[in-house]
Amino acid sequence: MKNLRNIRKEQGFTCESLGKLVNVQKSAISKYERGEIQPSQDVLVRLSEVLNCSIDYLLEKTNDPTPMTLQKKELLSNEKAVLKMQQVLVDEGIIPPKGDLTDEQTEILLNYITANASFLKKLIHDNK
Repeated sequence: MKNLRNIRKEQGFTCESLGKLVNVQKSAISKYERGEIQPSQDVLVRLSEVLNCSIDYLLEKTNDPTPMTLQKKELLSNEKAVLKMQQVLVDEGIIPPKGDLTDEQTEILLNYITANASFLKKLIHDNK
């Protein structure tokens, strides 16, 4: 994890000081940087928060350390809302548990949503 070492040094952290902030031993930080061990998901999240960088940067999937943008957070929030709606449809027996809809079922749902879009829009805006 070369990027971890780079950003740690750029921000003036020692292995010990960073380790204290993310609740791991300084030797663990050093081992992460040398690629000897991989941090857990929880540690990755804490590292990205403390260093204000993306997990993808720490994992060297990108050279851009910029943390998740507000836009991406909004997309994830919308995705969660869609998953909640899907669960309601499953719970009500409208769609099967795996959520696999036929093309016809998908078309029926889309037509219903489209037909009721102005009503839904009014409900949402009135409740803000």
